[in-house]
Amino acid sequence: MARLPTPGSDDGNWGTLLNEFLEVEHDTDGTHLDASTTQKGVIELATATEVNTGTDTSRAVTPATLYTTQTLTDGATIDWDLAQGAFAEVTLTDNRTLANPTNLVNGASYILIIKQDGTGNHTLTFGDAYKFADGTDPTLSTAANAVDIIAFLSDGTSLYGSFQGNFS
Repeated sequence: MARLPTPGSDDGNWGTLLNEFLEVEHDTDGTHLDASTTQKGVIELATATEVNTGTDTSRAVTPATLYTTQTLTDGATIDWDLAQGAFAEVTLTDNRTLANPTNLVNGASYILIIKQDGTGNHTLTFGDAYKFADGTDPTLSTAANAVDIIAFLSDGTSLYGSFQGNFS
């Protein structure tokens, strides 16, 4: 953010700092205007949590807030908190259950990458919030190190999935 030069410091940088300050339009009291399509100004960035939960509708979004991949913890029951990111991956080391996700946002899309460990042959049972074509849960690829991808759309209550398998 542009600022005015500080007397006694900013050696040799006064012109640069002053020009940066003047490039941004200001209110009459010297504070920065909010940016818009017609004026320069200050843009506030949404945090990853605000983007993932849909709780902020006025701040700008950056690729870093959109494309963070969370690694889900492998265990008997695998939890997925969608507020931590729309992209997730998990490596199965045994037969598992994917619990219903938390913090679904109506209209949001999510991606889940499911990997088999070096042994393979692991299954994944889905909670009832996950909906698939014909009401049938997908059958995962079972080869060692196999990769499957499921893309989801949310209505705020359920995740409707499209399965693509066997990227090994």
